[in-house]
Amino acid sequence: YGSALIGSLTVRQLRVKPETCSVLVERLQGRGALPPGMECFPNYSPAVEDIDYTKELARKPADRDTHPFMQFKTQAETGSMGQWGKYNWYPGSGFVMKLNAANHVEKLALLRQTRWLDTKTRAVIVDFVVYSPNADLSVVIHVIFEILPGGVVDSVIHVEAIALDRYPLASQHDFVLAALEVFVYMMVVGYAWEEVKGTARQGFGKRYGRLGWTWLDVTNILVFAFSAFQKFLNLTAYWKLLAAGPEEAEETPQRIMDLGLAMQLADQVNGFNGFLLWIKLYKYVVVSRRIQRIVVTVGRTLHQIAAFFLIFSIIAYAFAIFGHLLLAGDLDEFSSINASTMMMLRSLLGDPSVFPMVVEFAGDIGFLYLLCWLVVSRTLLINIVIAVFQDAYSAVLAEEKRSPTQTTLERVLIEFRRRYDEGKLVSISAMGQEPTVEPELDKNNKLMYDPQKAARKRLGWLMEDNWKPYDVDEGGEETDPNAVVAVDPAAGVGAGSPVTKR
Repeated sequence: YGSALIGSLTVRQLRVKPETCSVLVERLQGRGALPPGMECFPNYSPAVEDIDYTKELARKPADRDTHPFMQFKTQAETGSMGQWGKYNWYPGSGFVMKLNAANHVEKLALLRQTRWLDTKTRAVIVDFVVYSPNADLSVVIHVIFEILPGGVVDSVIHVEAIALDRYPLASQHDFVLAALEVFVYMMVVGYAWEEVKGTARQGFGKRYGRLGWTWLDVTNILVFAFSAFQKFLNLTAYWKLLAAGPEEAEETPQRIMDLGLAMQLADQVNGFNGFLLWIKLYKYVVVSRRIQRIVVTVGRTLHQIAAFFLIFSIIAYAFAIFGHLLLAGDLDEFSSINASTMMMLRSLLGDPSVFPMVVEFAGDIGFLYLLCWLVVSRTLLINIVIAVFQDAYSAVLAEEKRSPTQTTLERVLIEFRRRYDEGKLVSISAMGQEPTVEPELDKNNKLMYDPQKAARKRLGWLMEDNWKPYDVDEGGEETDPNAVVAVDPAAGVGAGSPVTKR
């Protein structure tokens, strides 16, 4: 389908040093069951990694110094990243051979001839990059062959598809996406400036003295800034990759791998930022009474839940060690403490395949182990979490009854009602009618706030152009409310016009 291999294919092996054999090996050698002078080679770990290429019994190949693939290279020299296999973590160091379309037959024959792989080999890692023009994707492939001390060979394959050109700008849709991304980062700059002004106005201690939404806002802005910096670095690396000449062809696969790893990290940062944005949504959706209760309840139980998980982790780790020691000989799923922990989490979350598998291979011992774990974890510990939330929720309800507060939705509705009443009263006043206040509302002093009452009182004050207290003239003296003053027809009704006071 038109795919092409980019650069060379890299083959790298990791070797181990011999270790002291057990007493049983010496006894069997004495009886002739095992050949004399036999060496024992352990499983791979960084502590036993061999950096000096030798054969069994420390024999050095005669042509070792003439073959580059028998010279150890560090991770900095190879440029390769470490990889997880099925049984171990393997660093980017080792003994390296590069193959391409022109020399692969000759090089592979040389590896067979020199017995490059032997009993000291614990892992062979093959790295290469393939480009698919139809999908416009660069595919990074890592094939790991793990060789166990018993001679078993197992393989793990990691495939990563990378779209190097994130901004092709080949269609209107690409331009729209790029414009939206620029708009988002402009908004982030605006929010950052608002945070700076708010901090300068309130002070750092007052604004960030308590754990709340301000800390989430700042974290969101900082993650956006880090994401923008990553995008700049990735774009720069991509442009340098496009500008590379033929003399840099050997470095191209590794540069693509590094760029793909950087882009993957950028995507993970963006994913974390998206998570923060969704959490931040609660800042604006806490409008109803029920949602407000839930948010307050979660906030009050955070420290108790943290203490619970500390206790839970200790108990879970104890069960993981117990499961590893008890069942490692029967099931590969318990071959390590980490693997045992994963099996326990699967059983806790209700994986239906765990219980039958453990009972089938471990019998009654496996049944009793899982039963104890489920009783302790699900029946006791999980119920403690439920009890903590129930107690906090009850406390929130009781506090609401003692000192009720307004939710965001209630404040919004009150504001809408106030503005509606003000608009309605302005219309009534424009028609020459005097706004009034219902007696029952005016006498109800227990109401915390009544928008209709406040609006009518305020508008009644504003519409009196020349307001003065009742029965008091301009000189401050009381007047007869029933007195009639002569009216000048030519003067009209105004500030100095005589009117009958009622």
